[in-house]
Amino acid sequence: MQGLTYISSSPGIPAGWMGVNCRIFQSSNNALKVDAGYSFTTLTATGFEKACYYGVHGTFYSYGVTALYNGSGNTYTYTYRSPDRSW
Repeated sequence: MQGLTYISSSPGIPAGWMGVNCRIFQSSNNALKVDAGYSFTTLTATGFEKACYYGVHGTFYSYGVTALYNGSGNTYTYTYRSPDRSW
């Protein structure tokens, strides 16, 4: 299973102000299986993404989190949950 979290902005956001975390959950019980941790931009950017992987067969979904610096800390926003994927 592969998950992907993406954030974009126009115009570009300064280095370190935009981040993403990729997570994978098991569909049957909503158990968190992968938390890839936050990664933040290292250059001014208009988009940023992070992938994560889980190598076990079953049914899973991805549900990421984005982080954006607001002047005094980060504002965290949950992405839309992906559809269930079986493999």
